[in-house]
Amino acid sequence: MLFTHELLNAFTSAFTASETPFSAFCLTVRRAYLDHSREMEFCSDETFVRVWFKFTQIQTLDSGMWCPTCGSSPEVVIADGISLGTHVSKLTASIQPPTYVDVKSEKVESISSYRARGLPAIIQPDMRSIVNKIVAAPATCHTPENISNIVKLANLYPQLWSFIQLYIRNSVTSIYYKSYRDFIQQIAAPDIVLQLVPLSAVEALEHLDRSGVAQPWLQCLCPAIGAVINVHVSGGFTIPPELRRLAGWMAARASAVFSALAQHDPGMVTVSPAEDWHKTGTYYGLPAIRRRRVYSKLKYDTQPLDRDAEEMGDCNKFYKTYSKNNLTGGILVLWCTHSICLGFHSIPIAEGRNDVFSAIYTRFAVAPKVIIYDFACQLAPYCFVREARYFQNTRFLIDELHAHDHTRCGKACFSSNAMRFDDRIRAINTSAAECGNKGMKRIRKSVSFMVHDHAVQFTKVFLDVWNRNAIARMLRV
Repeated sequence: MLFTHELLNAFTSAFTASETPFSAFCLTVRRAYLDHSREMEFCSDETFVRVWFKFTQIQTLDSGMWCPTCGSSPEVVIADGISLGTHVSKLTASIQPPTYVDVKSEKVESISSYRARGLPAIIQPDMRSIVNKIVAAPATCHTPENISNIVKLANLYPQLWSFIQLYIRNSVTSIYYKSYRDFIQQIAAPDIVLQLVPLSAVEALEHLDRSGVAQPWLQCLCPAIGAVINVHVSGGFTIPPELRRLAGWMAARASAVFSALAQHDPGMVTVSPAEDWHKTGTYYGLPAIRRRRVYSKLKYDTQPLDRDAEEMGDCNKFYKTYSKNNLTGGILVLWCTHSICLGFHSIPIAEGRNDVFSAIYTRFAVAPKVIIYDFACQLAPYCFVREARYFQNTRFLIDELHAHDHTRCGKACFSSNAMRFDDRIRAINTSAAECGNKGMKRIRKSVSFMVHDHAVQFTKVFLDVWNRNAIARMLRV
């Protein structure tokens, strides 16, 4: 029995262009045979499936999982979980996503759940609540006397309380009112303070505190305080001392949190032997250069689901459970800003922050400068708690499409907020991953019925064709 490349490639073209199961394709070919001769019969569906998978194993179709513009390790990475799961009964013991750890994994004991506490700018939840109540009060009745524990707030955070008083003295008609209010709300957010004040902004904030002069690049690093400074500078006014002292406090707070977390260096770069991606369910353009560590003093570190309430903050957006109907958790895909896939791995149970953290940490020698993820508000503390030095220059941003779901999170983690002053972020297509996600819906039903190794190969073929088409469009421009 002979099969032409034209026939096998026809199925590849069909299922990558629209939802086309094997059975539907075989039916159309079988009908074409009948149109030519009733004596000729097409093979069974099972035979065609076996032949196609053998053919694509030896076919030169590999896209390399890299972008001709960004390379294989771009400075901006977009991560996205896709509900492309197989039945849990199809999983094998050989599956090894980047999250995999065993008894041979390196153990880190320098970071603990105790050190991972108190990460926001305002540590106490009740103090954050007080600040939010003050900001939420109507402009005509900012009366701190009516709010309990206001004295405690003033004692714990005198620099912040001084700035809040400045905010109260400015009426709603003041040109400073809106920027002050937005700034205070971001300080009172439950997110880790390193989202609001990146480590690279500490020196600029300290300079502002000492001299009263803002560095021109400060607004790119810390958009919230940049907006406040711009209002003063554009109006020809000096920066008030309350803002200068608050900047100094923010720098000290960010430095303290980073120092508490930065207790160890990232693992040494060592290229691991290549493993059979059909079995491991992991394929990236970059080789594995590290293994995920075990952070033994973090209570829920090795759990497959996110359970650490301290790290999760107050975000009311939760992960979707992809294990419905006894399916696995789908796949985690990394994309560049040109919608080119950089690699993927299978998720045995459910998507979590560990998937993004491990994919980046085990493949990138140097962490990307920007990671865009629809749960970036809580990915940031997860990454900083475990590898603060590795991620010290990384910004974690939520894409524009999903930002509206994060009603309790600070704007510091919104990509739309960073775009206000940073042209580099403004040029990023933050929804690049959603384009690929939408395309992969075409194979969701087919994958759900496959054994695991077939599902991995089927997914890789789709992504290779997707990448080749995306690169061809780039070259035509």
